Amino acid sequence: MSVVGIDLGNLASYIAVARNRGIDVIANEVSNRDTPSLVSFGPKQRSLGEPAKTQRPRSVSSTQELVDVDGEVGVRVNYKGEPQCFSATQLMAMYLGKLRDTAANELKAPVSDVVVSVPGWFNDKQRRAMLDACQIANLNCLRLM
Repeated sequence: MSVVGIDLGNLASYIAVARNRGIDVIANEVSNRDTPSLVSFGPKQRSLGEPAKTQRPRSVSSTQELVDVDGEVGVRVNYKGEPQCFSATQLMAMYLGKLRDTAANELKAPVSDVVVSVPGWFNDKQRRAMLDACQIANLNCLRLM
């Protein structure tokens, strides 16, 4: 089992793994090496990464709004026919799960250990939320950089 590196960006993220010939950046389902850092919700499904990019609305509809979810910023969306609220940590866990699955498909093995690099402007609360998101996504974050 390999340790996977995730470089989390505002617009896109990268997944990398160390192999015998060096560091390989893993391509996503449409063969791009960068995966859009997006989560979107439709009436029947949730989309992550590339599918979310192609399905994102041109403008935010009235069914999506920022809300307080247990003291954390979140979003209220219409998902599966009913309004639901998701915290930023939950949204990040969904996205990290997508990156985990992309890496597992490439490596042909389950992924559990990761090293995550976050934007330099993240404060301590945001870094702790990232660790929580890793835990929700069943990832063991060995290091947060």
